[in-house]
Amino acid sequence: MLGVVAWAALIYGPGSSAVVLFFAIGWGISAGIGAQAFYGLWTSELFATRYRASAQGVLFLAARVLVGLLSVGFPVLLTQIGLEGLGLLILGLLVAALLVGTIWAPDTQGKSLQQIEQERYGAEDAEVLARG
Repeated sequence: MLGVVAWAALIYGPGSSAVVLFFAIGWGISAGIGAQAFYGLWTSELFATRYRASAQGVLFLAARVLVGLLSVGFPVLLTQIGLEGLGLLILGLLVAALLVGTIWAPDTQGKSLQQIEQERYGAEDAEVLARG
């Protein structure tokens, strides 16, 4: 939620140093240690050890490709729909990410990777996947 508020302040707030500082701090805190916090964490927790590296690779590839496409299309979108329209699009995507993470993220706090694999794949399958 802090990320949504930070972006809303940056896009719709007055163009002052205080707003930019608020954005930098708010977005930095909300993003955690890196911008890849969600898909990097979720792939390491939610995919069996045997498939984890491949899952991370696919998600990293998808993220890089989408950022590249967005970078190419950003100037066009900015020209066509303006800063307020583009800001609304950015906020909409952030709210969608917030809802997905809040509603559908599994509760893995305090569990070991072995416990998570057992819950997701069953005790026997988790054992087979762990052995490779």
